[in-house]
Amino acid sequence: MAVKDGDKEPATQSAVIAGAAETAITLVSLLTGESVLLLADFLKTGLEFFAVLLAWLAVRRLGRADGLRHDYGIGKIENLSSLVIAALMMATVIVITISALFGLLWPTPVAGVGVKITVASLVVYAGINGWLWRRCRAASQAEDSPLMASQAKLFLTKLFGNVFMLAALCSSLWLIDQPWAHYIDPLAALAVAASILMSALGVFSSSVYHLLDGTLEESDKLTIMGEMARHFERYDWLYGVRSRRSGNHVFVEIELGFDAARRVGEVEPHIAAIRDSVTRLFRQASVTVALGPAPGEARRRADAA
Repeated sequence: MAVKDGDKEPATQSAVIAGAAETAITLVSLLTGESVLLLADFLKTGLEFFAVLLAWLAVRRLGRADGLRHDYGIGKIENLSSLVIAALMMATVIVITISALFGLLWPTPVAGVGVKITVASLVVYAGINGWLWRRCRAASQAEDSPLMASQAKLFLTKLFGNVFMLAALCSSLWLIDQPWAHYIDPLAALAVAASILMSALGVFSSSVYHLLDGTLEESDKLTIMGEMARHFERYDWLYGVRSRRSGNHVFVEIELGFDAARRVGEVEPHIAAIRDSVTRLFRQASVTVALGPAPGEARRRADAA
């Protein structure tokens, strides 16, 4: 599925609309049914809707941000949003766990029209969440976006949650005459909480890593130097390569030297070729090529000073 750079906002906007409708449906189900899983489903869906809404607002902010004011740190908005989403997911885990423990202490059979509404909505939203997962994953791969990656993980978790809760509710209804089957409902809620916990930990660790500025990995540095070696005939001296990462964006500064006899118009195509070659190594990169003086000229300047 091809996703263009500007498709992050439509993807998250679709998720907001679907999430709002799903939250309303789970609220109706909760009010008209008796099930620990219905309560857990409503609380989980409500918090997930808030997380998606936060992601949409962050994407809108990014789309309207002034690049001149946020030259280096604009990607951190996405990482901070991902951390907030992870915190919301952790809160969801706590709420679901508490409600499930009460269900284990005082097990009751599932009942009410809300259970049937939930079964129908789970079938529909399994398809919707699967579609949203594919769309967010494509956006994440196209732009190397931590925010869209966290959204893809969120909708994948929701998809598995839909299928699992559907199986749990159908089993509870089918085996409603068996006393031991009354434990299926709260145990399923605990399983859903565990899956969200694992996803939240992954989102948190990934976002914290991208939030910290730092130099590139050694493998990336070697790749850059290999690219410089491939273009060695284009320049006369290589003074140094500096690189760093800010969020999901890479910044590379290359300082080259050219013989003083060469004209600027002659070296410009070589500089452009080197810049484009290094830029293609990363999904989001800003490459700057600076010109340094020839070795003899540098010595003359030092002696004159």
